[in-house]
Amino acid sequence: MLPAFITIGIIAIVLIILSFFMNDRIKELEKQFEQFSIGAMQDTYQIRKKIKLLEEEMLLDNFQKPAMSGTTNRKPTILQDVLSFYEQGFSFEEIARRTSLSASDVQDIIRTNR
Repeated sequence: MLPAFITIGIIAIVLIILSFFMNDRIKELEKQFEQFSIGAMQDTYQIRKKIKLLEEEMLLDNFQKPAMSGTTNRKPTILQDVLSFYEQGFSFEEIARRTSLSASDVQDIIRTNR
């Protein structure tokens, strides 16, 4: 009977030691979920930035239409900044860095408002 208890005890100790060296699947799933969450947050940020740009373009269109009838033309601040930097001779990449827009967004703004 004593050898059976000793054998069971040794097996239990070996299994406990082995459990420390096995891959933890929960940690792996947590890492995957974290990567998914980060990707989703980045996508959300990009979408919000595009929506803000579109809203400003719509606002600009609303300001330009009354300007044709004689009222003053006020452009949103970011558009003013982009156009001002472009007129000063900054590159698209430099303007994008200063305004936290993408270079393609800067090109689109300049192309639309030239």
